[in-house]
Amino acid sequence: MTRAPIPETAPSPVPDAGEAPAGRTTLATIGAGLLVTVAVFGGTALLLLTAPSLGPWATTFIVAAATVHALAMLAVIRHFLRRGGITLAALGFSRPTWRLLHLLWQIPVIIIAVLATQGLVFAATGSDPGGSPGGIDSLATSGGPPVAALLFVAVAGLTPLWEEMLFRGMIQGSVRARFGRVAGVAISALAFAAAHGVPILLPYMLTLGCGLALLREFHRNLWGPLAMHCTLNAVASSAILTALL
Repeated sequence: MTRAPIPETAPSPVPDAGEAPAGRTTLATIGAGLLVTVAVFGGTALLLLTAPSLGPWATTFIVAAATVHALAMLAVIRHFLRRGGITLAALGFSRPTWRLLHLLWQIPVIIIAVLATQGLVFAATGSDPGGSPGGIDSLATSGGPPVAALLFVAVAGLTPLWEEMLFRGMIQGSVRARFGRVAGVAISALAFAAAHGVPILLPYMLTLGCGLALLREFHRNLWGPLAMHCTLNAVASSAILTALL
């Protein structure tokens, strides 16, 4: 009696732990996020305009608004994920693998790409590249160490977290499930660039959005794009660290 040969199994690819949220869940999250953004920043602007006596505290209010907005966005995203039955692990926060070591070369390549893209725009338009980060610089240096520390946490930690959950987790995931990977990368990158709303920075944001979306596809989770996003925001906010010293 001969034993049947055991079939060889090919090595399994890196699993994609992300589960695509339904389109309605993603759209509801975007709508709620827009309402939160208008309420937080619109309310802060209205308060500062109608109460001139708060002028000396404007920096503190703006930084507090940025922090509250990031926390509120995380709460909104978490709420709709729960309603849609999507866990954080299913969204893309699965267990990290050694594949993340590729970030050692991917992060520098993407940073060079986005800086080169924006450099070409500045060269073509004659704009001053030194003026773009001035808002963060002034907030970091005028509010003192406590405000600078809060701003750094918001810019380099909380904001990348909710943006990756929304743009690469929900938008890219739902579009990819319906229209394919290329559409997921393209639409999530366009949405990411449009959400930042500064025309002169659109090429920069679009290139960054494409890079983050490709990292989402390469690593099959959100850890890769989140690490890239936090790194870039931390570097761009170096003036905040200076204010802390």
